[in-house]
Amino acid sequence: MTAVALAVAMVLSLTACLAESEHEAPPSATPSITPTAPSADPETRPDSEGDEAPDFLPDGTALANKDYFDYVNQVLFGQQPGVADIEILAMLEAAGFDGSAMEVTRGKTPTGRDAEAIEFAVRAHDDCLIGQWGKNVYTSYIAPVLADGSCLIGNTLTLR
Repeated sequence: MTAVALAVAMVLSLTACLAESEHEAPPSATPSITPTAPSADPETRPDSEGDEAPDFLPDGTALANKDYFDYVNQVLFGQQPGVADIEILAMLEAAGFDGSAMEVTRGKTPTGRDAEAIEFAVRAHDDCLIGQWGKNVYTSYIAPVLADGSCLIGNTLTLR
């Protein structure tokens, strides 16, 4: 009995430690830009305290546009941390990305709970710019287009 009580106490203390660490601020993963709304006009993109936004190349590769992709996403999530799934795609389209080349995972689980993270992607030639927003942390990477021509696996949403 004592061993069981000790095991339960250890699990409870570990759970408390994990719960506390989930509420700590992420280490400098948050954007260091002043949030402003992305403009629908690619020539009047948001900037941060006088810094110029990265260039957007409409026909460019995923690598050529990754800095711009990250920039507009960081502005959006800095401004609206709880933004809905399809709104992410609308913002990316307003920032100049091709709306027909985008997809996003659902922001709600089948039981109606908020998803812990949302992934979204823009196809650019043979690669995909993939972003993820969850637990107030934004990450992104570049991956090859999947065999079926999409960027994400599963039942995703699109603008079109």
